[in-house]
Amino acid sequence: MKLDIISEECILAYDNHLWDIIKEIDISKYLNPINSEEEKKKFLKEYESGNCYNPQFKYEVFDENLELLYNELLLIRDQFHECKNSLFAPYYIKIIDDLVLRINLFKDRNQPNFGGNVTNLYGSPSNLLVKQAESNLLKYQNIKEKQLESLTPEAVLKIFKTEMEKFGLNWDFEILTRASAKLSVNASQNTIKINASEKFSENNMKRYIFHEIRTHVFRAENGKLQRFLIFRNGFPNYINTEEGLALYVEDKNGLITPADIKRYSARVIAANDSINSSFFDVFSKLVNYFSPSEAYSIVQRVKRSFMDTSMAGGYTKDFVYMDGFQKVSSFLNAGNSIEDLFVGKIGLNDVDIIQELINQGVVVKPKYLPFNKT
Repeated sequence: MKLDIISEECILAYDNHLWDIIKEIDISKYLNPINSEEEKKKFLKEYESGNCYNPQFKYEVFDENLELLYNELLLIRDQFHECKNSLFAPYYIKIIDDLVLRINLFKDRNQPNFGGNVTNLYGSPSNLLVKQAESNLLKYQNIKEKQLESLTPEAVLKIFKTEMEKFGLNWDFEILTRASAKLSVNASQNTIKINASEKFSENNMKRYIFHEIRTHVFRAENGKLQRFLIFRNGFPNYINTEEGLALYVEDKNGLITPADIKRYSARVIAANDSINSSFFDVFSKLVNYFSPSEAYSIVQRVKRSFMDTSMAGGYTKDFVYMDGFQKVSSFLNAGNSIEDLFVGKIGLNDVDIIQELINQGVVVKPKYLPFNKT
């Protein structure tokens, strides 16, 4: 299918404005609980006393201007529906639909079937993946994280800035008091976020650099070279490929340890078990393999967005790391080029059309690749 750029003018007319709205909404800030540290202390205290307790999370109140931004989203979506013969319109419409769904979900966390609706955002891992994860947990059950974590968030920020400067990249950094991950990259905000409550090991810094900068940041930077901003910010369902590719890059550099495999496997188990279980029940399984503090952190990731974590259902995104790693590895081991995956934040399902667009000169090849030398 040959791209007709004239048919895409209606997309380009709203492209910048759409992502400005998405950036301003910043739906991620409504995902993580604002009382996570207090609830963790309470949970661990109750656990040590032999009591069953499910954390009760609180969340950021929606901004006053959200309704206005929400309505603007709907208007842009209507415009995209009118984009006849547009190749990109369906992708953009799906991006908007997903955000609208999340806004409606997080606005009313007491709605019927909230747990099921949150679970449906990412679905559930396959039975095969769950079996592999369970096997890994048993295989590595005695493996412990032995690395001294002494680096502060401020020290990590300095290391990351130095690494970014090697490539002439200028991103913002934020040290956050609330975050579900130690480090994260937000492409639409051009920001790397660091968890203020975490410490980091020097040995793990190379792994973080390849995961966060040489995968997440590089894909975003290559996306900026394309005409459509969706390449920078992410195609629908790109996240499985995004995280799987980051693990693939780590693995090719010999950076994945048995402790990492154990942790990613535990995330699959937590995601799967959360669908029908309470926080405490999932925790009770994982605490056989991890310290209470580590087990709590793994389970909080799959129960974020919930107020009452005794409810069934989970924010199951965490299984995509191991699932994506297997799918990306299979794709690349079959002889496909990693360059195709670095033109921007695309998914494996988008590769065929991307290759066609490269051949047409619409999409340019990536400038930044994970194995390039500085």
